[in-house]
Amino acid sequence: NRSAAPFSKFTLTRLTTHGKAASAVISPDGKYVVHVLGPVEQQSLWLRHIATGSDKEIVPSNGSGISSLSFSPDGNHICFVRSESREVVLDEVPVLGGPTKILIRDIDTAATFSPDGKKLAFVRGDPSRAEASLIIANADGTEERKLVTHHADDFFFVTAGTPAWSPDGDKIAISLRGSGTGAAYRNVTAVQVSDRTEKEITFEKWNIIDSICWLPDGSGLLITAIEPERRNTQVWYASYPHGAVRRLTNDLNNYQDISVTADGRSAVTVLSEGTSDIWIAPEGEASSASQITSNRFDGLSGIAWTPDGKIVHGSNVSGTRDLWIMNADGSEDRQLTSNAGLNLSPSVSPDGRYIAFMSNRAGPMNMWRMDLDGSNQKQLTPGSHDFFPRWTIDNQVIFFSGAEGQTSVWKVPISGENPVRLTNYTSIALAVSPTDGKIAIGFSDFSDKAKPGRQRTGVIAPDGGAPIRVFDFPEFFGTLSNGYYGQRIAWTVDGKALTYLDTKDGVSNIWSQPIDGSPKRQLTNFKSDLIFNYAWSRDGKKLALARGSKTSDVVLIRDSTEQR
Repeated sequence: NRSAAPFSKFTLTRLTTHGKAASAVISPDGKYVVHVLGPVEQQSLWLRHIATGSDKEIVPSNGSGISSLSFSPDGNHICFVRSESREVVLDEVPVLGGPTKILIRDIDTAATFSPDGKKLAFVRGDPSRAEASLIIANADGTEERKLVTHHADDFFFVTAGTPAWSPDGDKIAISLRGSGTGAAYRNVTAVQVSDRTEKEITFEKWNIIDSICWLPDGSGLLITAIEPERRNTQVWYASYPHGAVRRLTNDLNNYQDISVTADGRSAVTVLSEGTSDIWIAPEGEASSASQITSNRFDGLSGIAWTPDGKIVHGSNVSGTRDLWIMNADGSEDRQLTSNAGLNLSPSVSPDGRYIAFMSNRAGPMNMWRMDLDGSNQKQLTPGSHDFFPRWTIDNQVIFFSGAEGQTSVWKVPISGENPVRLTNYTSIALAVSPTDGKIAIGFSDFSDKAKPGRQRTGVIAPDGGAPIRVFDFPEFFGTLSNGYYGQRIAWTVDGKALTYLDTKDGVSNIWSQPIDGSPKRQLTNFKSDLIFNYAWSRDGKKLALARGSKTSDVVLIRDSTEQR
């Protein structure tokens, strides 16, 4: 028995120092850690003996990406998720390496095992029905059955959290959207295996829940999650059955994945840290680029140019995510929002009069508008989760993405009355053409029978409807925080091409894809660092970039709380 709550005191120890870890899990006996190494296109799976620090590759890279790790309860096998022939599968491999075996096809989270190791559970989305299910199967992948089914946005409101089977085998903890009307938050829900009843067991109202694991005595859970007041993932402890929560970590880093040993004394997570500052590249020339800020997290939450050449940008320098405006050389940086929750994703109207942005100051994330000097801040939308504002070329309407039932593209007049849905399929607004008002969107494509629901980039008319042009751009992985993932798309000044990010070997560059389908071409030639955000000036002669580095390492959390 403990004299205090688990992990009331703990130590953090780095188990890797290469900065290239992507996912990790600790063995039940606490002797080994398995982690993913390298960028997505080169990821491999490695086993580390904690006591000696020796490493062994157990799954080499095949260019398809590896994620979502779990140990079998006996510690003999590792399960992991990867892509195979445009399908996402759950593989199993012996802990010391050997032939891999596919257990499950079409899976959207890590698998969690029943305590006896005879069953596994996972979440699978069905985009064609806009629903997702918690599914149980035998440990070899046979005899699948749905335990519970919800609207897809309940599971995948931003991202689907990893489920966790309880030590007594009676229930499975999952991340679900809150039960309140129009809820824009997530909590942990326990699903009873015997009768499928559901009960919320935490009440913190997190923005995102990344992963969940039970302590072996069933007295609580460890969770990696983002609270509304910040945009970085921290490690939390939640007691069970009372649901009281306590943040274990409290820093500016991010923590991904959480797993615990069979004795409940050690846990493993992946710590990510990095920097982002704003750079200016005349004509997009990397050789002429100059850094204009040095505040560590500048530009991560957005960059936008005004018509007269000033830069509106997100920054953490005040201690929270706020919006600022500065000259193009970084001088006269002035705060526009303060003491009002998170303020992100600025978009300046073509006439330079207004800034549209997203803010959760009223609870849910909604569209807001303010004058260019920060005055007259006004809420425009009442939705449960609205994001990514983009102006129409006539300055009168703002396109945005709204998660009302199904995430789709909406529009709202600058007065804020009567938002209108423009698409009836899963989609988000990315950029508006400066010449004809067409909208670049990200969307789930169900016309491809080989991989229904795959993410693509499309162009739609200003009044919505189906895509009239479709493109396949690389997935975007350069981010310092969990949350709004996806490609960073912009139109060229002449409206003839879309620009996008491509990151290879840890280096990001911007490419251009003409709308007429002619060959793409590389626009920047940076030799180092990631690009997290970017924006072209109104005349296309200057490029502002949020640019920096990111490292991710496996860390051991050892509980030093006294026991009695």
